Amino acid sequence: DWSSDVCSSDLAGALEVPAKDGVVLVDGTVPTPAAKDRALTLARETDGVVQVIDRVTVQRTASRARR
Repeated sequence: DWSSDVCSSDLAGALEVPAKDGVVLVDGTVPTPAAKDRALTLARETDGVVQVIDRVTVQRTASRARR
């Protein structure tokens, strides 16, 4: 299941993912845009999910902030 994938990745502890009636809220901060994409893809591909609400933000790092 997708929650196992999230827990074993760099997303562990970074996101809250409550769900009700097939609606999943993905909320939190992740280190990279790729991590955000992975979390949302996992949620969307889960059986029974009819809607994913994206409230994930990508953490700003010092190197990105200087650009």
